[in-house]
Amino acid sequence: MDLLSTLSTLIPVLTAIALLVYWLGRKFAEINEEFELINRRFAEIDERFKRLESAFIQFADTLLTVLGSKGVLTDTEVFAPKSAVRSMIPTPKSKYYTEEVRKKLLELLDKIHMITLLEIQRSWRI
Repeated sequence: MDLLSTLSTLIPVLTAIALLVYWLGRKFAEINEEFELINRRFAEIDERFKRLESAFIQFADTLLTVLGSKGVLTDTEVFAPKSAVRSMIPTPKSKYYTEEVRKKLLELLDKIHMITLLEIQRSWRI
């Protein structure tokens, strides 16, 4: 009889523990899915900020180039901001933005007073 009373107490307790573990496992899986969704959204936002940063750098570079070529700014006035823009060009980290593309951007910055409209258009495509 002692074994029967122990089993009659132990079986409902073990069943409750098993159900609790199962329920907690499902809740943790749901929480994990939510965190994965948040991580994907942050990755998208990070990528958008990187594109925005790149667009600002390209715009600043083009604006300085145009103002310098029109004579609105002297070479010295163009050189200082160009150096700042040059330092903002990111290092290549993808298969699309390679070291070759980075070097081309730096070459364009180096020949500020000799740049043509065609080269400006090419830099926008890069």
